[in-house]
Amino acid sequence: MTYKLIFTASNGTLGYELYTTDGSGLAAELVGDLFPGASNGLGSIETALLGETVFFLGNDGVAGFELFTTDGTADGTVRVADINFGPNSSAPYALTTVGDTVYFAAHDSINGYELWRSDGTEAGTVLVKDILPGANSSNLNSLTALNGNLIFSASDGINGTELWISDGSEFGTFMLKDINPGGGSGNVTTNKTAVLGDQLFFSANDGSSGQELWVTDGTADGTLLLKDINPGAGTSNPNNFFAHDGVMYFTAFTAGSGFELWRSDGTANGTQVLKDINPGAGSSSVNGFTSAGSKLFFTANDGSSGTELWVTNGSGGGTKRVLDILGGAGSSMSGGQGQIAALGDTGRVILAANNGTLGQELWISDGSTAGTRLLKDINPGLTGASISSLTSVGDLVYFAATDGSAGSELWVTDGTGAGTQQVADIAPGASGSFPLLMAVIDVNGAPEDLQLSATSVTENVAVGTLVGTLSASDPDGDALTFRLTDTAGGLFAISGNRLVTARAIDFEAAASHQITVEVRDPSGEITSRDFTITVGNLPDPTQGNDTLNGGPGNDRIAGLGGNDLIRGAAGADELIGGNGNDTLRGQAGNDILRGANGADLLDGATGNDRLLGGFGADTLRAGLGRDTLDGGGAGDILTGAGGADRFVFTGRFGRDTITDFRNGADVIDLSGRGLSFRTLDTRSVNDGLDTLIVLGQNRITLEGFEERDLRASMFDFI
Repeated sequence: MTYKLIFTASNGTLGYELYTTDGSGLAAELVGDLFPGASNGLGSIETALLGETVFFLGNDGVAGFELFTTDGTADGTVRVADINFGPNSSAPYALTTVGDTVYFAAHDSINGYELWRSDGTEAGTVLVKDILPGANSSNLNSLTALNGNLIFSASDGINGTELWISDGSEFGTFMLKDINPGGGSGNVTTNKTAVLGDQLFFSANDGSSGQELWVTDGTADGTLLLKDINPGAGTSNPNNFFAHDGVMYFTAFTAGSGFELWRSDGTANGTQVLKDINPGAGSSSVNGFTSAGSKLFFTANDGSSGTELWVTNGSGGGTKRVLDILGGAGSSMSGGQGQIAALGDTGRVILAANNGTLGQELWISDGSTAGTRLLKDINPGLTGASISSLTSVGDLVYFAATDGSAGSELWVTDGTGAGTQQVADIAPGASGSFPLLMAVIDVNGAPEDLQLSATSVTENVAVGTLVGTLSASDPDGDALTFRLTDTAGGLFAISGNRLVTARAIDFEAAASHQITVEVRDPSGEITSRDFTITVGNLPDPTQGNDTLNGGPGNDRIAGLGGNDLIRGAAGADELIGGNGNDTLRGQAGNDILRGANGADLLDGATGNDRLLGGFGADTLRAGLGRDTLDGGGAGDILTGAGGADRFVFTGRFGRDTITDFRNGADVIDLSGRGLSFRTLDTRSVNDGLDTLIVLGQNRITLEGFEERDLRASMFDFI
């Protein structure tokens, strides 16, 4: 995978502007000065991701704070639309991706803050619905994607703040349920990590049960109070929803336990307190949920050791403090967001913690006491590195920190001390650029490592002969397709991932050919490579007595005149005797042997071969495998020599002999002659030892096979 980090920082001359990391992830560069000069080009770090495009709130000094997009390049950073036309701002917020659409709240010169959507184009950026008609705002909040729709809270001025749904159309945007009937407010609150399967968890107040735990599947009937955690009119105020490993984790309040860690599987019975971390009425202040493999990390305070790193496997017994980094009642961690980040798929996390002697520094943990340690003392001494905004990006974790000589700048770690380094000193000197991390783009990487398994072919091979197999890797795991952009004049072709011959190849014409292979991923990223295919030379046939040997590939060798010896070697070969009394040996592979004229010897050897005698009194020996033997004209001797063989007799073939016909294995093919087993003329000859099959002027002798053993299943008449 290839990732690009989008962040904002100030270099001391410009205001807060857009920056990005490069392909290596170890350097950063300014994307562009959105608002020229010292003014800030960004209004917040809130973003939404649509493919490889980041939506954000920007200000170019002309249109105020409006909706912008970026792909991490200057040319790809544009204002999408001037929603509140002119220098005034529409100030979009709550950017949320649903499918191929980004929803957000914004106001124009006519309406208050209402629901908008965008596909990244000006024409595709439109008001969805004026929920509270007129200049007042509908108080949109808690925008969340669920089952292809947008769930959010809003007030239409009649029903208070309630649960709404939208499919992106005005007609398809409506109040899903009036949780607190009438003018009272349902006070719906949720977050983007609150979806488990097809359910969204949220807190709401129906006017009688207090602020409690609710779920919705996007239908009115499927929107219901899941559990009255603090029974009666009391409020449990569920929040911090975080889905992990098939379970929804959250915090909730009860009078006896305070705010503690809860879990739910989406049913009332499956909703229960996971652990009373701070026993009694005190709260444990759970925060910072971070998934790392099967483990869920967070910060909590058990009332005796301060705010420290905790981990759970989903059970009460498996919920434990990892390590009291700052011994005693003091807290080693702040408990806010951006203090823990997963390190790729290693099951470990990077965290910012203070052990009381080094200040706040970078630590690493696998969830065990022994596996939790200081990773790097970035700013030696008691001051600490002031670490913030820990963000997972592929196998790396980025963060803001100071080493004591440079101010707060962008840093990165790969989980090793040596691999923990400053990415860029954007504001040189001690002042610092104070980077704020915004979004991570999963950049579609081009295919890599294009290879061809073999780059040689013997001349005269059959069309369709395999030259080699193509392979490549894709950093995104995409399926790849191959094609030739240079076929060497049509000599080669690609079938799937196989490079094959497309025409006859002659060594005398050229000893090598250059081809160009292109590999493409579904997004259109392309990698090309040239390959040189060398051509192996075979002895050229003459009108004399030749010895012709094939190569390891699929060869086609023709003998012309003379009494030739032609050997195919490995591969699926086609050997043609031509004129003369020739010997054709297929050897390994599924070969085709054509005797043509003369009294030829055809030896298939191993493989499933086709032996075609042609004119003349030929001897056909199939060898091992499921072979097909057709003697052609004149009197031929046919020997299957093992395997289930088919003996084919077409036209006028003369007087042929099968030396080793086997009942239950071999088949005599008499198709197209209008015969049946009942009309077949068979005779016992040679004192009953052999069988003669009479077909007009043609004769087939089955040596060593008695007539009484003939069965209809031995023949193919159709």
